[in-house]
Parts: sequence; C-alpha cells; structure tokens
Amino acid sequence: MISSHIAHDCQVGNNVIIANNVPLGGHAIIEDDVVIGGNSAVQQFTRIGKMAMIGGMTGVLHDVIPYGLSIGNRNSLQGLNLIGLRRAKFENKDILGLSEAYKEIFATKNINENISKLNGSFQENPLVKEVIEFITKDKKDLFVHHFHKMIGLIFGDTDFPNKILKTIKKRKIKYIIIDLSTSKKFKKDSKSYSVSIGQFGKIINILKENRCKKVLFAGKVNKPNFSKLKLDIKGIYYIPRIIKASKIGDAAILREIIKILAQNQIKTENSLKFNPELTLKKGNYSKIKPNKKDQSDIGKAIKTLNSLKEYNYSQGVVVRNKKIVSIEGKGGTKKLLEKSKSKKFRNNGVLVKFPKKKQDLRVDLPTIGLKTLKQSKKAGLKGIVVKGKQHVFLDKKKCISFANKSKMFISVK
Repeated sequence: MISSHIAHDCQVGNNVIIANNVPLGGHAIIEDDVVIGGNSAVQQFTRIGKMAMIGGMTGVLHDVIPYGLSIGNRNSLQGLNLIGLRRAKFENKDILGLSEAYKEIFATKNINENISKLNGSFQENPLVKEVIEFITKDKKDLFVHHFHKMIGLIFGDTDFPNKILKTIKKRKIKYIIIDLSTSKKFKKDSKSYSVSIGQFGKIINILKENRCKKVLFAGKVNKPNFSKLKLDIKGIYYIPRIIKASKIGDAAILREIIKILAQNQIKTENSLKFNPELTLKKGNYSKIKPNKKDQSDIGKAIKTLNSLKEYNYSQGVVVRNKKIVSIEGKGGTKKLLEKSKSKKFRNNGVLVKFPKKKQDLRVDLPTIGLKTLKQSKKAGLKGIVVKGKQHVFLDKKKCISFANKSKMFISVK
C-alpha cells in the first residue's frame, strides 16, 4: 500500500487489502476481508462491509454492503463479490440465497420497504442477515459510539448542560460528568463527580481511569474564590495559570483548562457536535421581517462589531436609528440591554450578537434564549440578529412564538 493514507479515527478490520495510492477519509469504517483496488479514494464517514471488493480508480462516496462489488468514478453497486464468497468456502445454498435476496433488496429505490417484503426463507441465511443488519443499522449512532467510547462531560451552570446530557443519554453514549456547577446540580447522577476547579489531579485521574480521551464543556463556570479553593498537588502547580486567566474573564478560565487537559492527552470537542439542532441556519425565523430601516441598523451594527473584532473586544452591540446605543462589555448581554432601555422608543433598534474573532466555541458558545428576547423587548428593540451555526438558541419554539406575539424579528446571518 505505497502512498496510501489512513486518516484520523478510521476503523480498519482484519485481512484487509489496500492497494497503492488509496486515501481513506476520516472516520471511514472498513470491515474484515475487504479489498480496495489501486488509485481508489474512500470518502470520510463511509462504511465498506465485510468482504466487499472495490475496483481500481473508484471514488467511494456511498456505503458498500458486505460481499458487494463496487466500481465507478462515483461508486455504484455492481453486484456481489461471488469469487470472494466461493474462495471463502461459503455454502452454495447461502451464496445462491444471497444472490436472490440481493435482487429483491435492490429491485427498487425503496430499499427498506423491499427488505420488509423479503421472503421468510432468507431469515436463516447468515449472509443475508449480515447485509440486512448493515443496511438497517443507524449510521449516526454507529459513528457516535465509535468516536466516543467514553466521553467526559465537564458541566457548569445554565440549562445548556441538561440539553447535552439528554442527547448523550438518548444516543446511549457512555459518559461521566465532572460537575463544576455552583449548586452541584448533577450530584444525583451516579456517573457524576463533584470536584473543585482546583483539583486538577483528581479531574485528570477520573478521566483517565474511565478511559476518557475526549471531553466537552457545557455551561458557565464562574470565577472561583481562590482563597477558599480546594487544591490538590496538580492544582497547586496549575493554579497560577488559572488565576492569570481569570483576570481576562470566565471563558479564559475554561480555555486554560482546555490547554491543561491537552497537555495530559485529553482532547476537547465542540458540544454542538452533539446538539446541532440548537443552532440556526441563515434566514428569518419570525413573521416580522427586518425592513429597510432595520437593515440599515443591522449593517451599522455588523460594521461596528467587525471593527472591534481586531481587538477581540466584544460580541454584542445595540444600534437604533443608525446610532450605536451600547456595546457589550464585561457585564454581558444583560448589562448591554439594560443600558439600551428607552422610554422614547418602542420596537425600534436591533441587538446584533456575533462571536469574537478569537472566540473558542468549544467553551465560549454565544447563547440566546427566551430571557434575551424578553430583555430586548423591555429595552424597546425590534429584533435580534445572530451568526448562523455559531450560537446556541435555547427554547427555540418559545423564542419564535414570543417574537411573533411581540412583533419582533429573529434574523440569522
């Protein structure tokens, strides 16, 4: 396999033959006894089933069933690897049964319906069983289980951790919780460990004992009272870095923790990998749409934020009648909106929130929720504008319903 490349997080089974110049994209799964011809390429997140054969110069963009034969610039299934099956000394009746089942399964494009109509005689055929299991397996769960055999959930305050935990449990992913919340709200979970932010030795040992190579952060971790902080030996070693980071802000504390974990071979994931539905794509999500005047205010706000990004300064600004009313500081969005209140104006002006230039979205995800909408209405604003796929939008339905009742807009750029 000269000049072939196996990318990150791939699974390659036993007795696999990979010819020259074959790159495997990240997270590809190659089962046992597969043969991949020269100059082929396998796209990321693709599965190739047991004893499948891939012809030379094939671009594998789609999954290939066990015992399948696939070729083509954009691969398509051409039949079964019958020679391979005979060489493996499978019984003729099973090979013939698989051939008949193959014709029925792929008779139309509605594969799941075709499988449900299969003759009962195929149920005892081990080859057919394997193909059906491969096709019907939930691909999303398959990959999630593979990447995260055990994941460490480092949770702080706010409701966001609860949403993450709900998804983790739904997908049946093994997890442990490092509870850094002030109220220790996860203490009833049998897989939760309540620790101090200064107990780095304990945190790292818990993760390593549970074979957690990956973690994710969710929720706010407030600046601790360093004079009352419980420290272990590693905590004493690392705490000067945490104190230094705390002078920048709460998010900087988490960024420093990420660096410390990385030095101990523990990688941090973006929590939105598990809850992409909590973000919004580009578009308008309310009945009310921004008019020309609103668009002018939005343009002014975005231009202001872009100029501030050079200094990594702020992620929020309120503009009304083309005038900057307030810029977000250390007090956050709540303070920003309190400063923006106006008795003179109603349904006038916009809040625009974009991530900062160097914002680490693994630990510092901008979050909008019903509370933000209510505060914006109280401030006399007409709408909110956020960046697509880079904001957590909590209580999405309630927010949209509130915006519609309040004649406000929610716009995503």
